[in-house]
Amino acid sequence: MISSSHPHDDFFKLVFSKKEVIKSFIEEFMPDLKIDSSYLTLIPTEKNTKYKRFFLDLAFKTKYKDKDAQIYIVFEHKSYPDKTVYFQILNYALSIWQEEKENLTPIIPVIFYHGKKHFELKNNFDKLFSINTPYNLNLPFKVINLTKIEDKKLLECSNNLFLCSALYTMKHIFDNLQKLKPIALNFSKMSKDEYYLIVEYISNFKEEKEETVLDEILPKEQKMTIMEKWKKEARERGMQEGLQQGLQQGLQQGEKKGILKGKILAFLEIGINIDEIAKKLNIEKKEIENILKEK
Repeated sequence: MISSSHPHDDFFKLVFSKKEVIKSFIEEFMPDLKIDSSYLTLIPTEKNTKYKRFFLDLAFKTKYKDKDAQIYIVFEHKSYPDKTVYFQILNYALSIWQEEKENLTPIIPVIFYHGKKHFELKNNFDKLFSINTPYNLNLPFKVINLTKIEDKKLLECSNNLFLCSALYTMKHIFDNLQKLKPIALNFSKMSKDEYYLIVEYISNFKEEKEETVLDEILPKEQKMTIMEKWKKEARERGMQEGLQQGLQQGLQQGEKKGILKGKILAFLEIGINIDEIAKKLNIEKKEIENILKEK
């Protein structure tokens, strides 16, 4: 679910928490990491210390090259210039290392930016110091700045159409809806959950109805096809849910009736007549007779 208060963060987390998406993203935009992306696993993004709690947007652990040793890849997403991003990542890393104390886990920090305003990101913590000395902290960052990546590369970045469309959408979310038209070409090849998530993100940020968004970015014939597909899927899902609910209710009713019949038979066996049983169970005599007739 994408909130109207934090649409960019919500969308980023929902997209990149999918293992197949983050795997494609790393292979396409960070191939030099030399990690085994088949072992990518989400880890908690909240860290508690004695004094403070630290949060990151996403964090993964994986194996490095062909070694058993693990490394962490931590993502911090920004939709606006924020120079504290370096300290957010550093604080998170320190909280991990303080727990480990020794044999520290290597951490690869990734800053992901797609804001409308210009933001010149540093690719190493040592560049934040006022002068260069041999003692400056050397902590390199991987910087992914969507505003500096060509549209063509974003739309053709991998065989993962959902990733391509999501990245392009994030880059142009601050532009008018017409600019988002290229992603519509991928909708028919994506799952309903995937393209609906993109439409929901656009709709929430732009404060427009989802149908209005589709009107703007889709050709009329494609919109009709997708709307029909959505309605069909909704009908099928509703029928399935209704069937399951009905079956469950039927089982519950059958179970209750079975217990009731057992009580009636037990009373009859000890010589209590139907009139008395009806009073004891607070039901009609006719209902008892009907229950006894059933096989």
